[in-house]
Amino acid sequence: MNNREIKELANHLLSLNDIQNAMYNLKVGDQLEEMISIFSQNNLGNNFEKTVIDKAIAYLNQEHNEYIFNIGRGLGSPMLYIALREEKETNKKNHTSKTMLDLEQALNKLGIETDILFHVDPDTLLTDDEFENELNLYKSILKTR
Repeated sequence: MNNREIKELANHLLSLNDIQNAMYNLKVGDQLEEMISIFSQNNLGNNFEKTVIDKAIAYLNQEHNEYIFNIGRGLGSPMLYIALREEKETNKKNHTSKTMLDLEQALNKLGIETDILFHVDPDTLLTDDEFENELNLYKSILKTR
């Protein structure tokens, strides 16, 4: 695909209802990130190679610097992660940010092996409460076994 086609694909992505809703939710809500399955039948389907999608995401990051766009792994297909740049950067400055990778490492230290990183972007930020809730959830699941 040439640059014009990449730009058209990026603009098409940006116009999808799921992405517009996620961007709206980020502005009015209290979440750091939203994730969308852009490869679902409602959105792009499986019609594009990952390298093409990566170029479209790079274009979105360049042209819409209010947001951070990132592709990560989801359940069955890659997911598009969207964050408000200012919120994410403020969170990093104000907190010792924890990520899904930190959660996976904490679980491993407890002897809990999980495939969580196959389902989420390892760089997804978690608040302290989200981190503790997820950790406690996994601990409680093990106790019931």
